[in-house]
Amino acid sequence: MIIKIFRSYLWLLLFSIIFLPQAYANPAGVESGSGSLKLFDQAGIESKSLLLSTDVQLKVTAMTARVRLRQKFSNPSKQWVNARYVFPMPETAAVHAMTLKVGERVIHGEVQEKREAKKTYEKAKKSGKQASLVEAERRNLFTLSAANIAPGQTVEVELVYLQPVDYRQGEFSLRLPTTLTPRFIPGMPLMNDADRDRQLSHDSHGWGQDTDEVPDASKITPPQLIDAGDSHTISFNAKLDIGLNLQSISSPGHAIDWQRVSNQYQIKFRQKKEKMDRDIVLRWLPVPMEQPHSALFTEDIDGQIYATLMLMPPTARTTSVLPREVIFVIDTSGSMQGASMPQARRSLQLALQRLQKQDTFNIIDFDSTAHQLFSHSKAANRQNLQTAREFVADLEANGGTNMAAALDLALVKGESERRLRQIIFITDGSVGNEAALFKKIANRLGASRLFTVGIGSAPNSLFMRKAAQFGRGTFTYVDPGSGIEKRMSELFSQLEKPSLRDIKIGWPELSGADQLPKNIPDLYYGEPLLVTARLNPGVVKVRIYGQLAGQQWQRTLLPGTPIPDSGLATLWASKKVDSLLDSMVTGANESSIKTEIVQLALQHQLLTRYTSFVAVDKTPVRAEGELAGDKQLPNLMPKGNLMAVPFPATATSARLSFYLGLLFLFFVMLMFLRQRCAC
Repeated sequence: MIIKIFRSYLWLLLFSIIFLPQAYANPAGVESGSGSLKLFDQAGIESKSLLLSTDVQLKVTAMTARVRLRQKFSNPSKQWVNARYVFPMPETAAVHAMTLKVGERVIHGEVQEKREAKKTYEKAKKSGKQASLVEAERRNLFTLSAANIAPGQTVEVELVYLQPVDYRQGEFSLRLPTTLTPRFIPGMPLMNDADRDRQLSHDSHGWGQDTDEVPDASKITPPQLIDAGDSHTISFNAKLDIGLNLQSISSPGHAIDWQRVSNQYQIKFRQKKEKMDRDIVLRWLPVPMEQPHSALFTEDIDGQIYATLMLMPPTARTTSVLPREVIFVIDTSGSMQGASMPQARRSLQLALQRLQKQDTFNIIDFDSTAHQLFSHSKAANRQNLQTAREFVADLEANGGTNMAAALDLALVKGESERRLRQIIFITDGSVGNEAALFKKIANRLGASRLFTVGIGSAPNSLFMRKAAQFGRGTFTYVDPGSGIEKRMSELFSQLEKPSLRDIKIGWPELSGADQLPKNIPDLYYGEPLLVTARLNPGVVKVRIYGQLAGQQWQRTLLPGTPIPDSGLATLWASKKVDSLLDSMVTGANESSIKTEIVQLALQHQLLTRYTSFVAVDKTPVRAEGELAGDKQLPNLMPKGNLMAVPFPATATSARLSFYLGLLFLFFVMLMFLRQRCAC
């Protein structure tokens, strides 16, 4: 009887530990599963507040997409509201225009230094003016604030951005995120529980606590919901004006319709609106005879030439394959629960099938901790591969995303310098400490090469791309609804063929080329070389040099007809900002690059870490005596993700520690009583 009572206490404590942090993390007014914020009038009558709808219009010309992202915030309540919404965008997006539309009034935003823009917005908010502010929290994560939305009113904020088109393995693609996977926040909290409660009640920030490793955690962890009702919907229309005949256009996560009209291809969702719970992925495949192999696009602005160079690498004639040491790293954290974990297991099983007899391998799985299958890399023989297959089949998703521990195991010196050392990292990238992880990769990579495989409906594309960049490898996405076999086969076709190394670009002597990236990484089969540059006028031809399978290789490109209004200048400036920020990972001082980034951003009207867009209406609309509540909109959980509504399970609070201590105490007492009964 006593044991049954203690078992009841044990289950009660487990229930408290699981569900208390979720209630603690949700800001006031956000109701799990409701899809919208709740407001209460003075009589205590509940009303919905802040419904969100999004519209995307994009046009692709050459290798660039111009995207118009319109987000509408409707306030059906009887109260004035100040809205805040954290939303994802492509990590390569160059945001260069913003407008605020209220009724028939259109207010154009301007770029200001981040601190000044915040002051401008807060002043307008306090004085009752309608205003909007867009800030960058991460390269692919932004916060939109809208002040003084009147009862019954809808306001619209439009962002215009440019995004490079991806091209690999003969296929073009674009990825537009609509939500995010909850991020792991490591480190010790920077405030106690009382201060945290006070922050939640006043600022309605995210569920994550700011820590010494992620000091802005509260800004990148918005509340998330499983269902949004009639809110959080998105419509989508695209035009492809690329001068190629296409054999197919597809979207693995959405049903689409497309048609050819004159020289353009028009695409739209089959359903008028879709839920904002997964990335929009668009792929188009040209007919085989029209697949591009090289191009040099240019744009002339005020006598300055901006160029983008694209080159597909040749295929080496040699058939010899060097022996490899392949380290597979698989994410088994809680964010991989649901559809992601079976995809990750299947991806790894397919990868194991591609190993050759001369290869060695190991597997590292990580959640809150990291483990490796073998103490050191083993030969890819039948026995070791069978052990690995059984190991992978038993993997389950649970716990935190301690990626640093996995990298510590993976980024060790190879066992033999005669082997190519390749690290295959399979994850959704749901981490908040990306900068620290990039620094670890850059500092400890050595002769290894790191390749990322993105899993899930809303992977962290910033981590995928940048980890591969610092790891001198490539990134691959395994989209839900697409063929896992095809994507993994493409990846291993790259890894099994020699890469084009030691690449140099010979710009004309008087071109004064400011080329990005400065140091060109190895180029893998099926992966194009993409370089942007700012040049002096008069460029006639460009030569490219490299080493392919130990042989000298070179190619000459001639510039095509300049493309007006192509956005190449904006894309160059955006990549220049990225390059400066990347230099901090390798040791540059932040203060030394901030001034240059701000100058670039003001000149090219760019949203960056140090600059924001702000738009303010001139006339106050809210009377001085009326109050406006600050409310944060939630995001949808990614489709197929079974992780609980996010809660701060990483930087453990004192309150949670107390409950864990009680649980341990009851567990010890239970074991003691069992031993007494056994006697």
